[in-house]
Amino acid sequence: MSNFAQRCGIATPERDQAIACVAAQIQAHNIELVRVAWCDLHGNLRSKTLVARSAIQALHEGVGTVSTLLLKDTSDRTAFKVFEAGGMGDLPGFEGATDLLMLPDPTRFQRLPWAGIAQQRIPPPATRSPYAGDVPQAQQLPRSLAQALAALQADSAPVAAFGKNFVNYLVHIKQAELSRQEAAEDRTDFDRREYFSRL
Repeated sequence: MSNFAQRCGIATPERDQAIACVAAQIQAHNIELVRVAWCDLHGNLRSKTLVARSAIQALHEGVGTVSTLLLKDTSDRTAFKVFEAGGMGDLPGFEGATDLLMLPDPTRFQRLPWAGIAQQRIPPPATRSPYAGDVPQAQQLPRSLAQALAALQADSAPVAAFGKNFVNYLVHIKQAELSRQEAAEDRTDFDRREYFSRL
């Protein structure tokens, strides 16, 4: 019996090879969960998390989701009257909020850099304080927000994970925060208003 990818006419030897590569990576790295993500019409990221076995099957049979995800406005409300007769106008296939199937692209598979958190990897016990004077400067934890921002910009791992634009924007916001603190007459009062007034 043919699978959904074959019925859609996109099952090619190259795609099958890519799927086999994904399956090999999942097995080699003992990956338990796979997140299938896509953008809606407004550029918002949507996703479903599948167990590894279902993720491989989804590459052949598709991932089911409710069709109203394609009918949202910018406030995340369904903009069409999907449950009213004739409410869909020229989109009759969406009446009743029917399900739809999406086929993930196996060539876009990548392991998340923070996957170790989900896998609950336990770090080795600490043998000395990260603030100790005998710890090399490059390995010491930041002691202030300014030092933390400098370390963030210098670390290629978070920049690669979150993107250079995001890191630069975050640093820009926090540097403005530091400037406001330095300009404050009473820094203790500033910290109280800035960080604790909303608690």
